[in-house]
Amino acid sequence: MAIFNGSPLTREINIAGDAAWAVGNTASKPDIDTAFAMGYQANSMIKIMNYYMQKADYDYPIKIGIGMSWGEL
Repeated sequence: MAIFNGSPLTREINIAGDAAWAVGNTASKPDIDTAFAMGYQANSMIKIMNYYMQKADYDYPIKIGIGMSWGEL
């Protein structure tokens, strides 16, 4: 969530149990590209964390799903 919280595009973040979501203001194409890049960064962060956890002999990798959508509210 720190990736999304650090962006000026993010308007709202909500965490409910093991689910989290963020809403951003993407008024232009570069803003949309930035929002999707944040999703890519989140996925990359999980891959890096799982790599180091495997090296530390943790048996259970972190598994997440990232869904993204663009549209008007």
